[in-house]
Amino acid sequence: MVRQLDANNLAPIEGSNGLLLHGVYHMPNKLGVDECCIWGDYFYLEALVRMRRIWRRYW
Repeated sequence: MVRQLDANNLAPIEGSNGLLLHGVYHMPNKLGVDECCIWGDYFYLEALVRMRRIWRRYW
């Protein structure tokens, strides 16, 4: 799943305010559709850290 995100959804660094493209803030009200969102970036980075097996539980 992470590889698919890398291949299809990483935002170009120039002109972007996030890492992943195509996020949605609130679909019922059509707010923030097809944009970057902070929680998507957070969970993406957490998945990358867990894949490297250097992650230490903090919760």
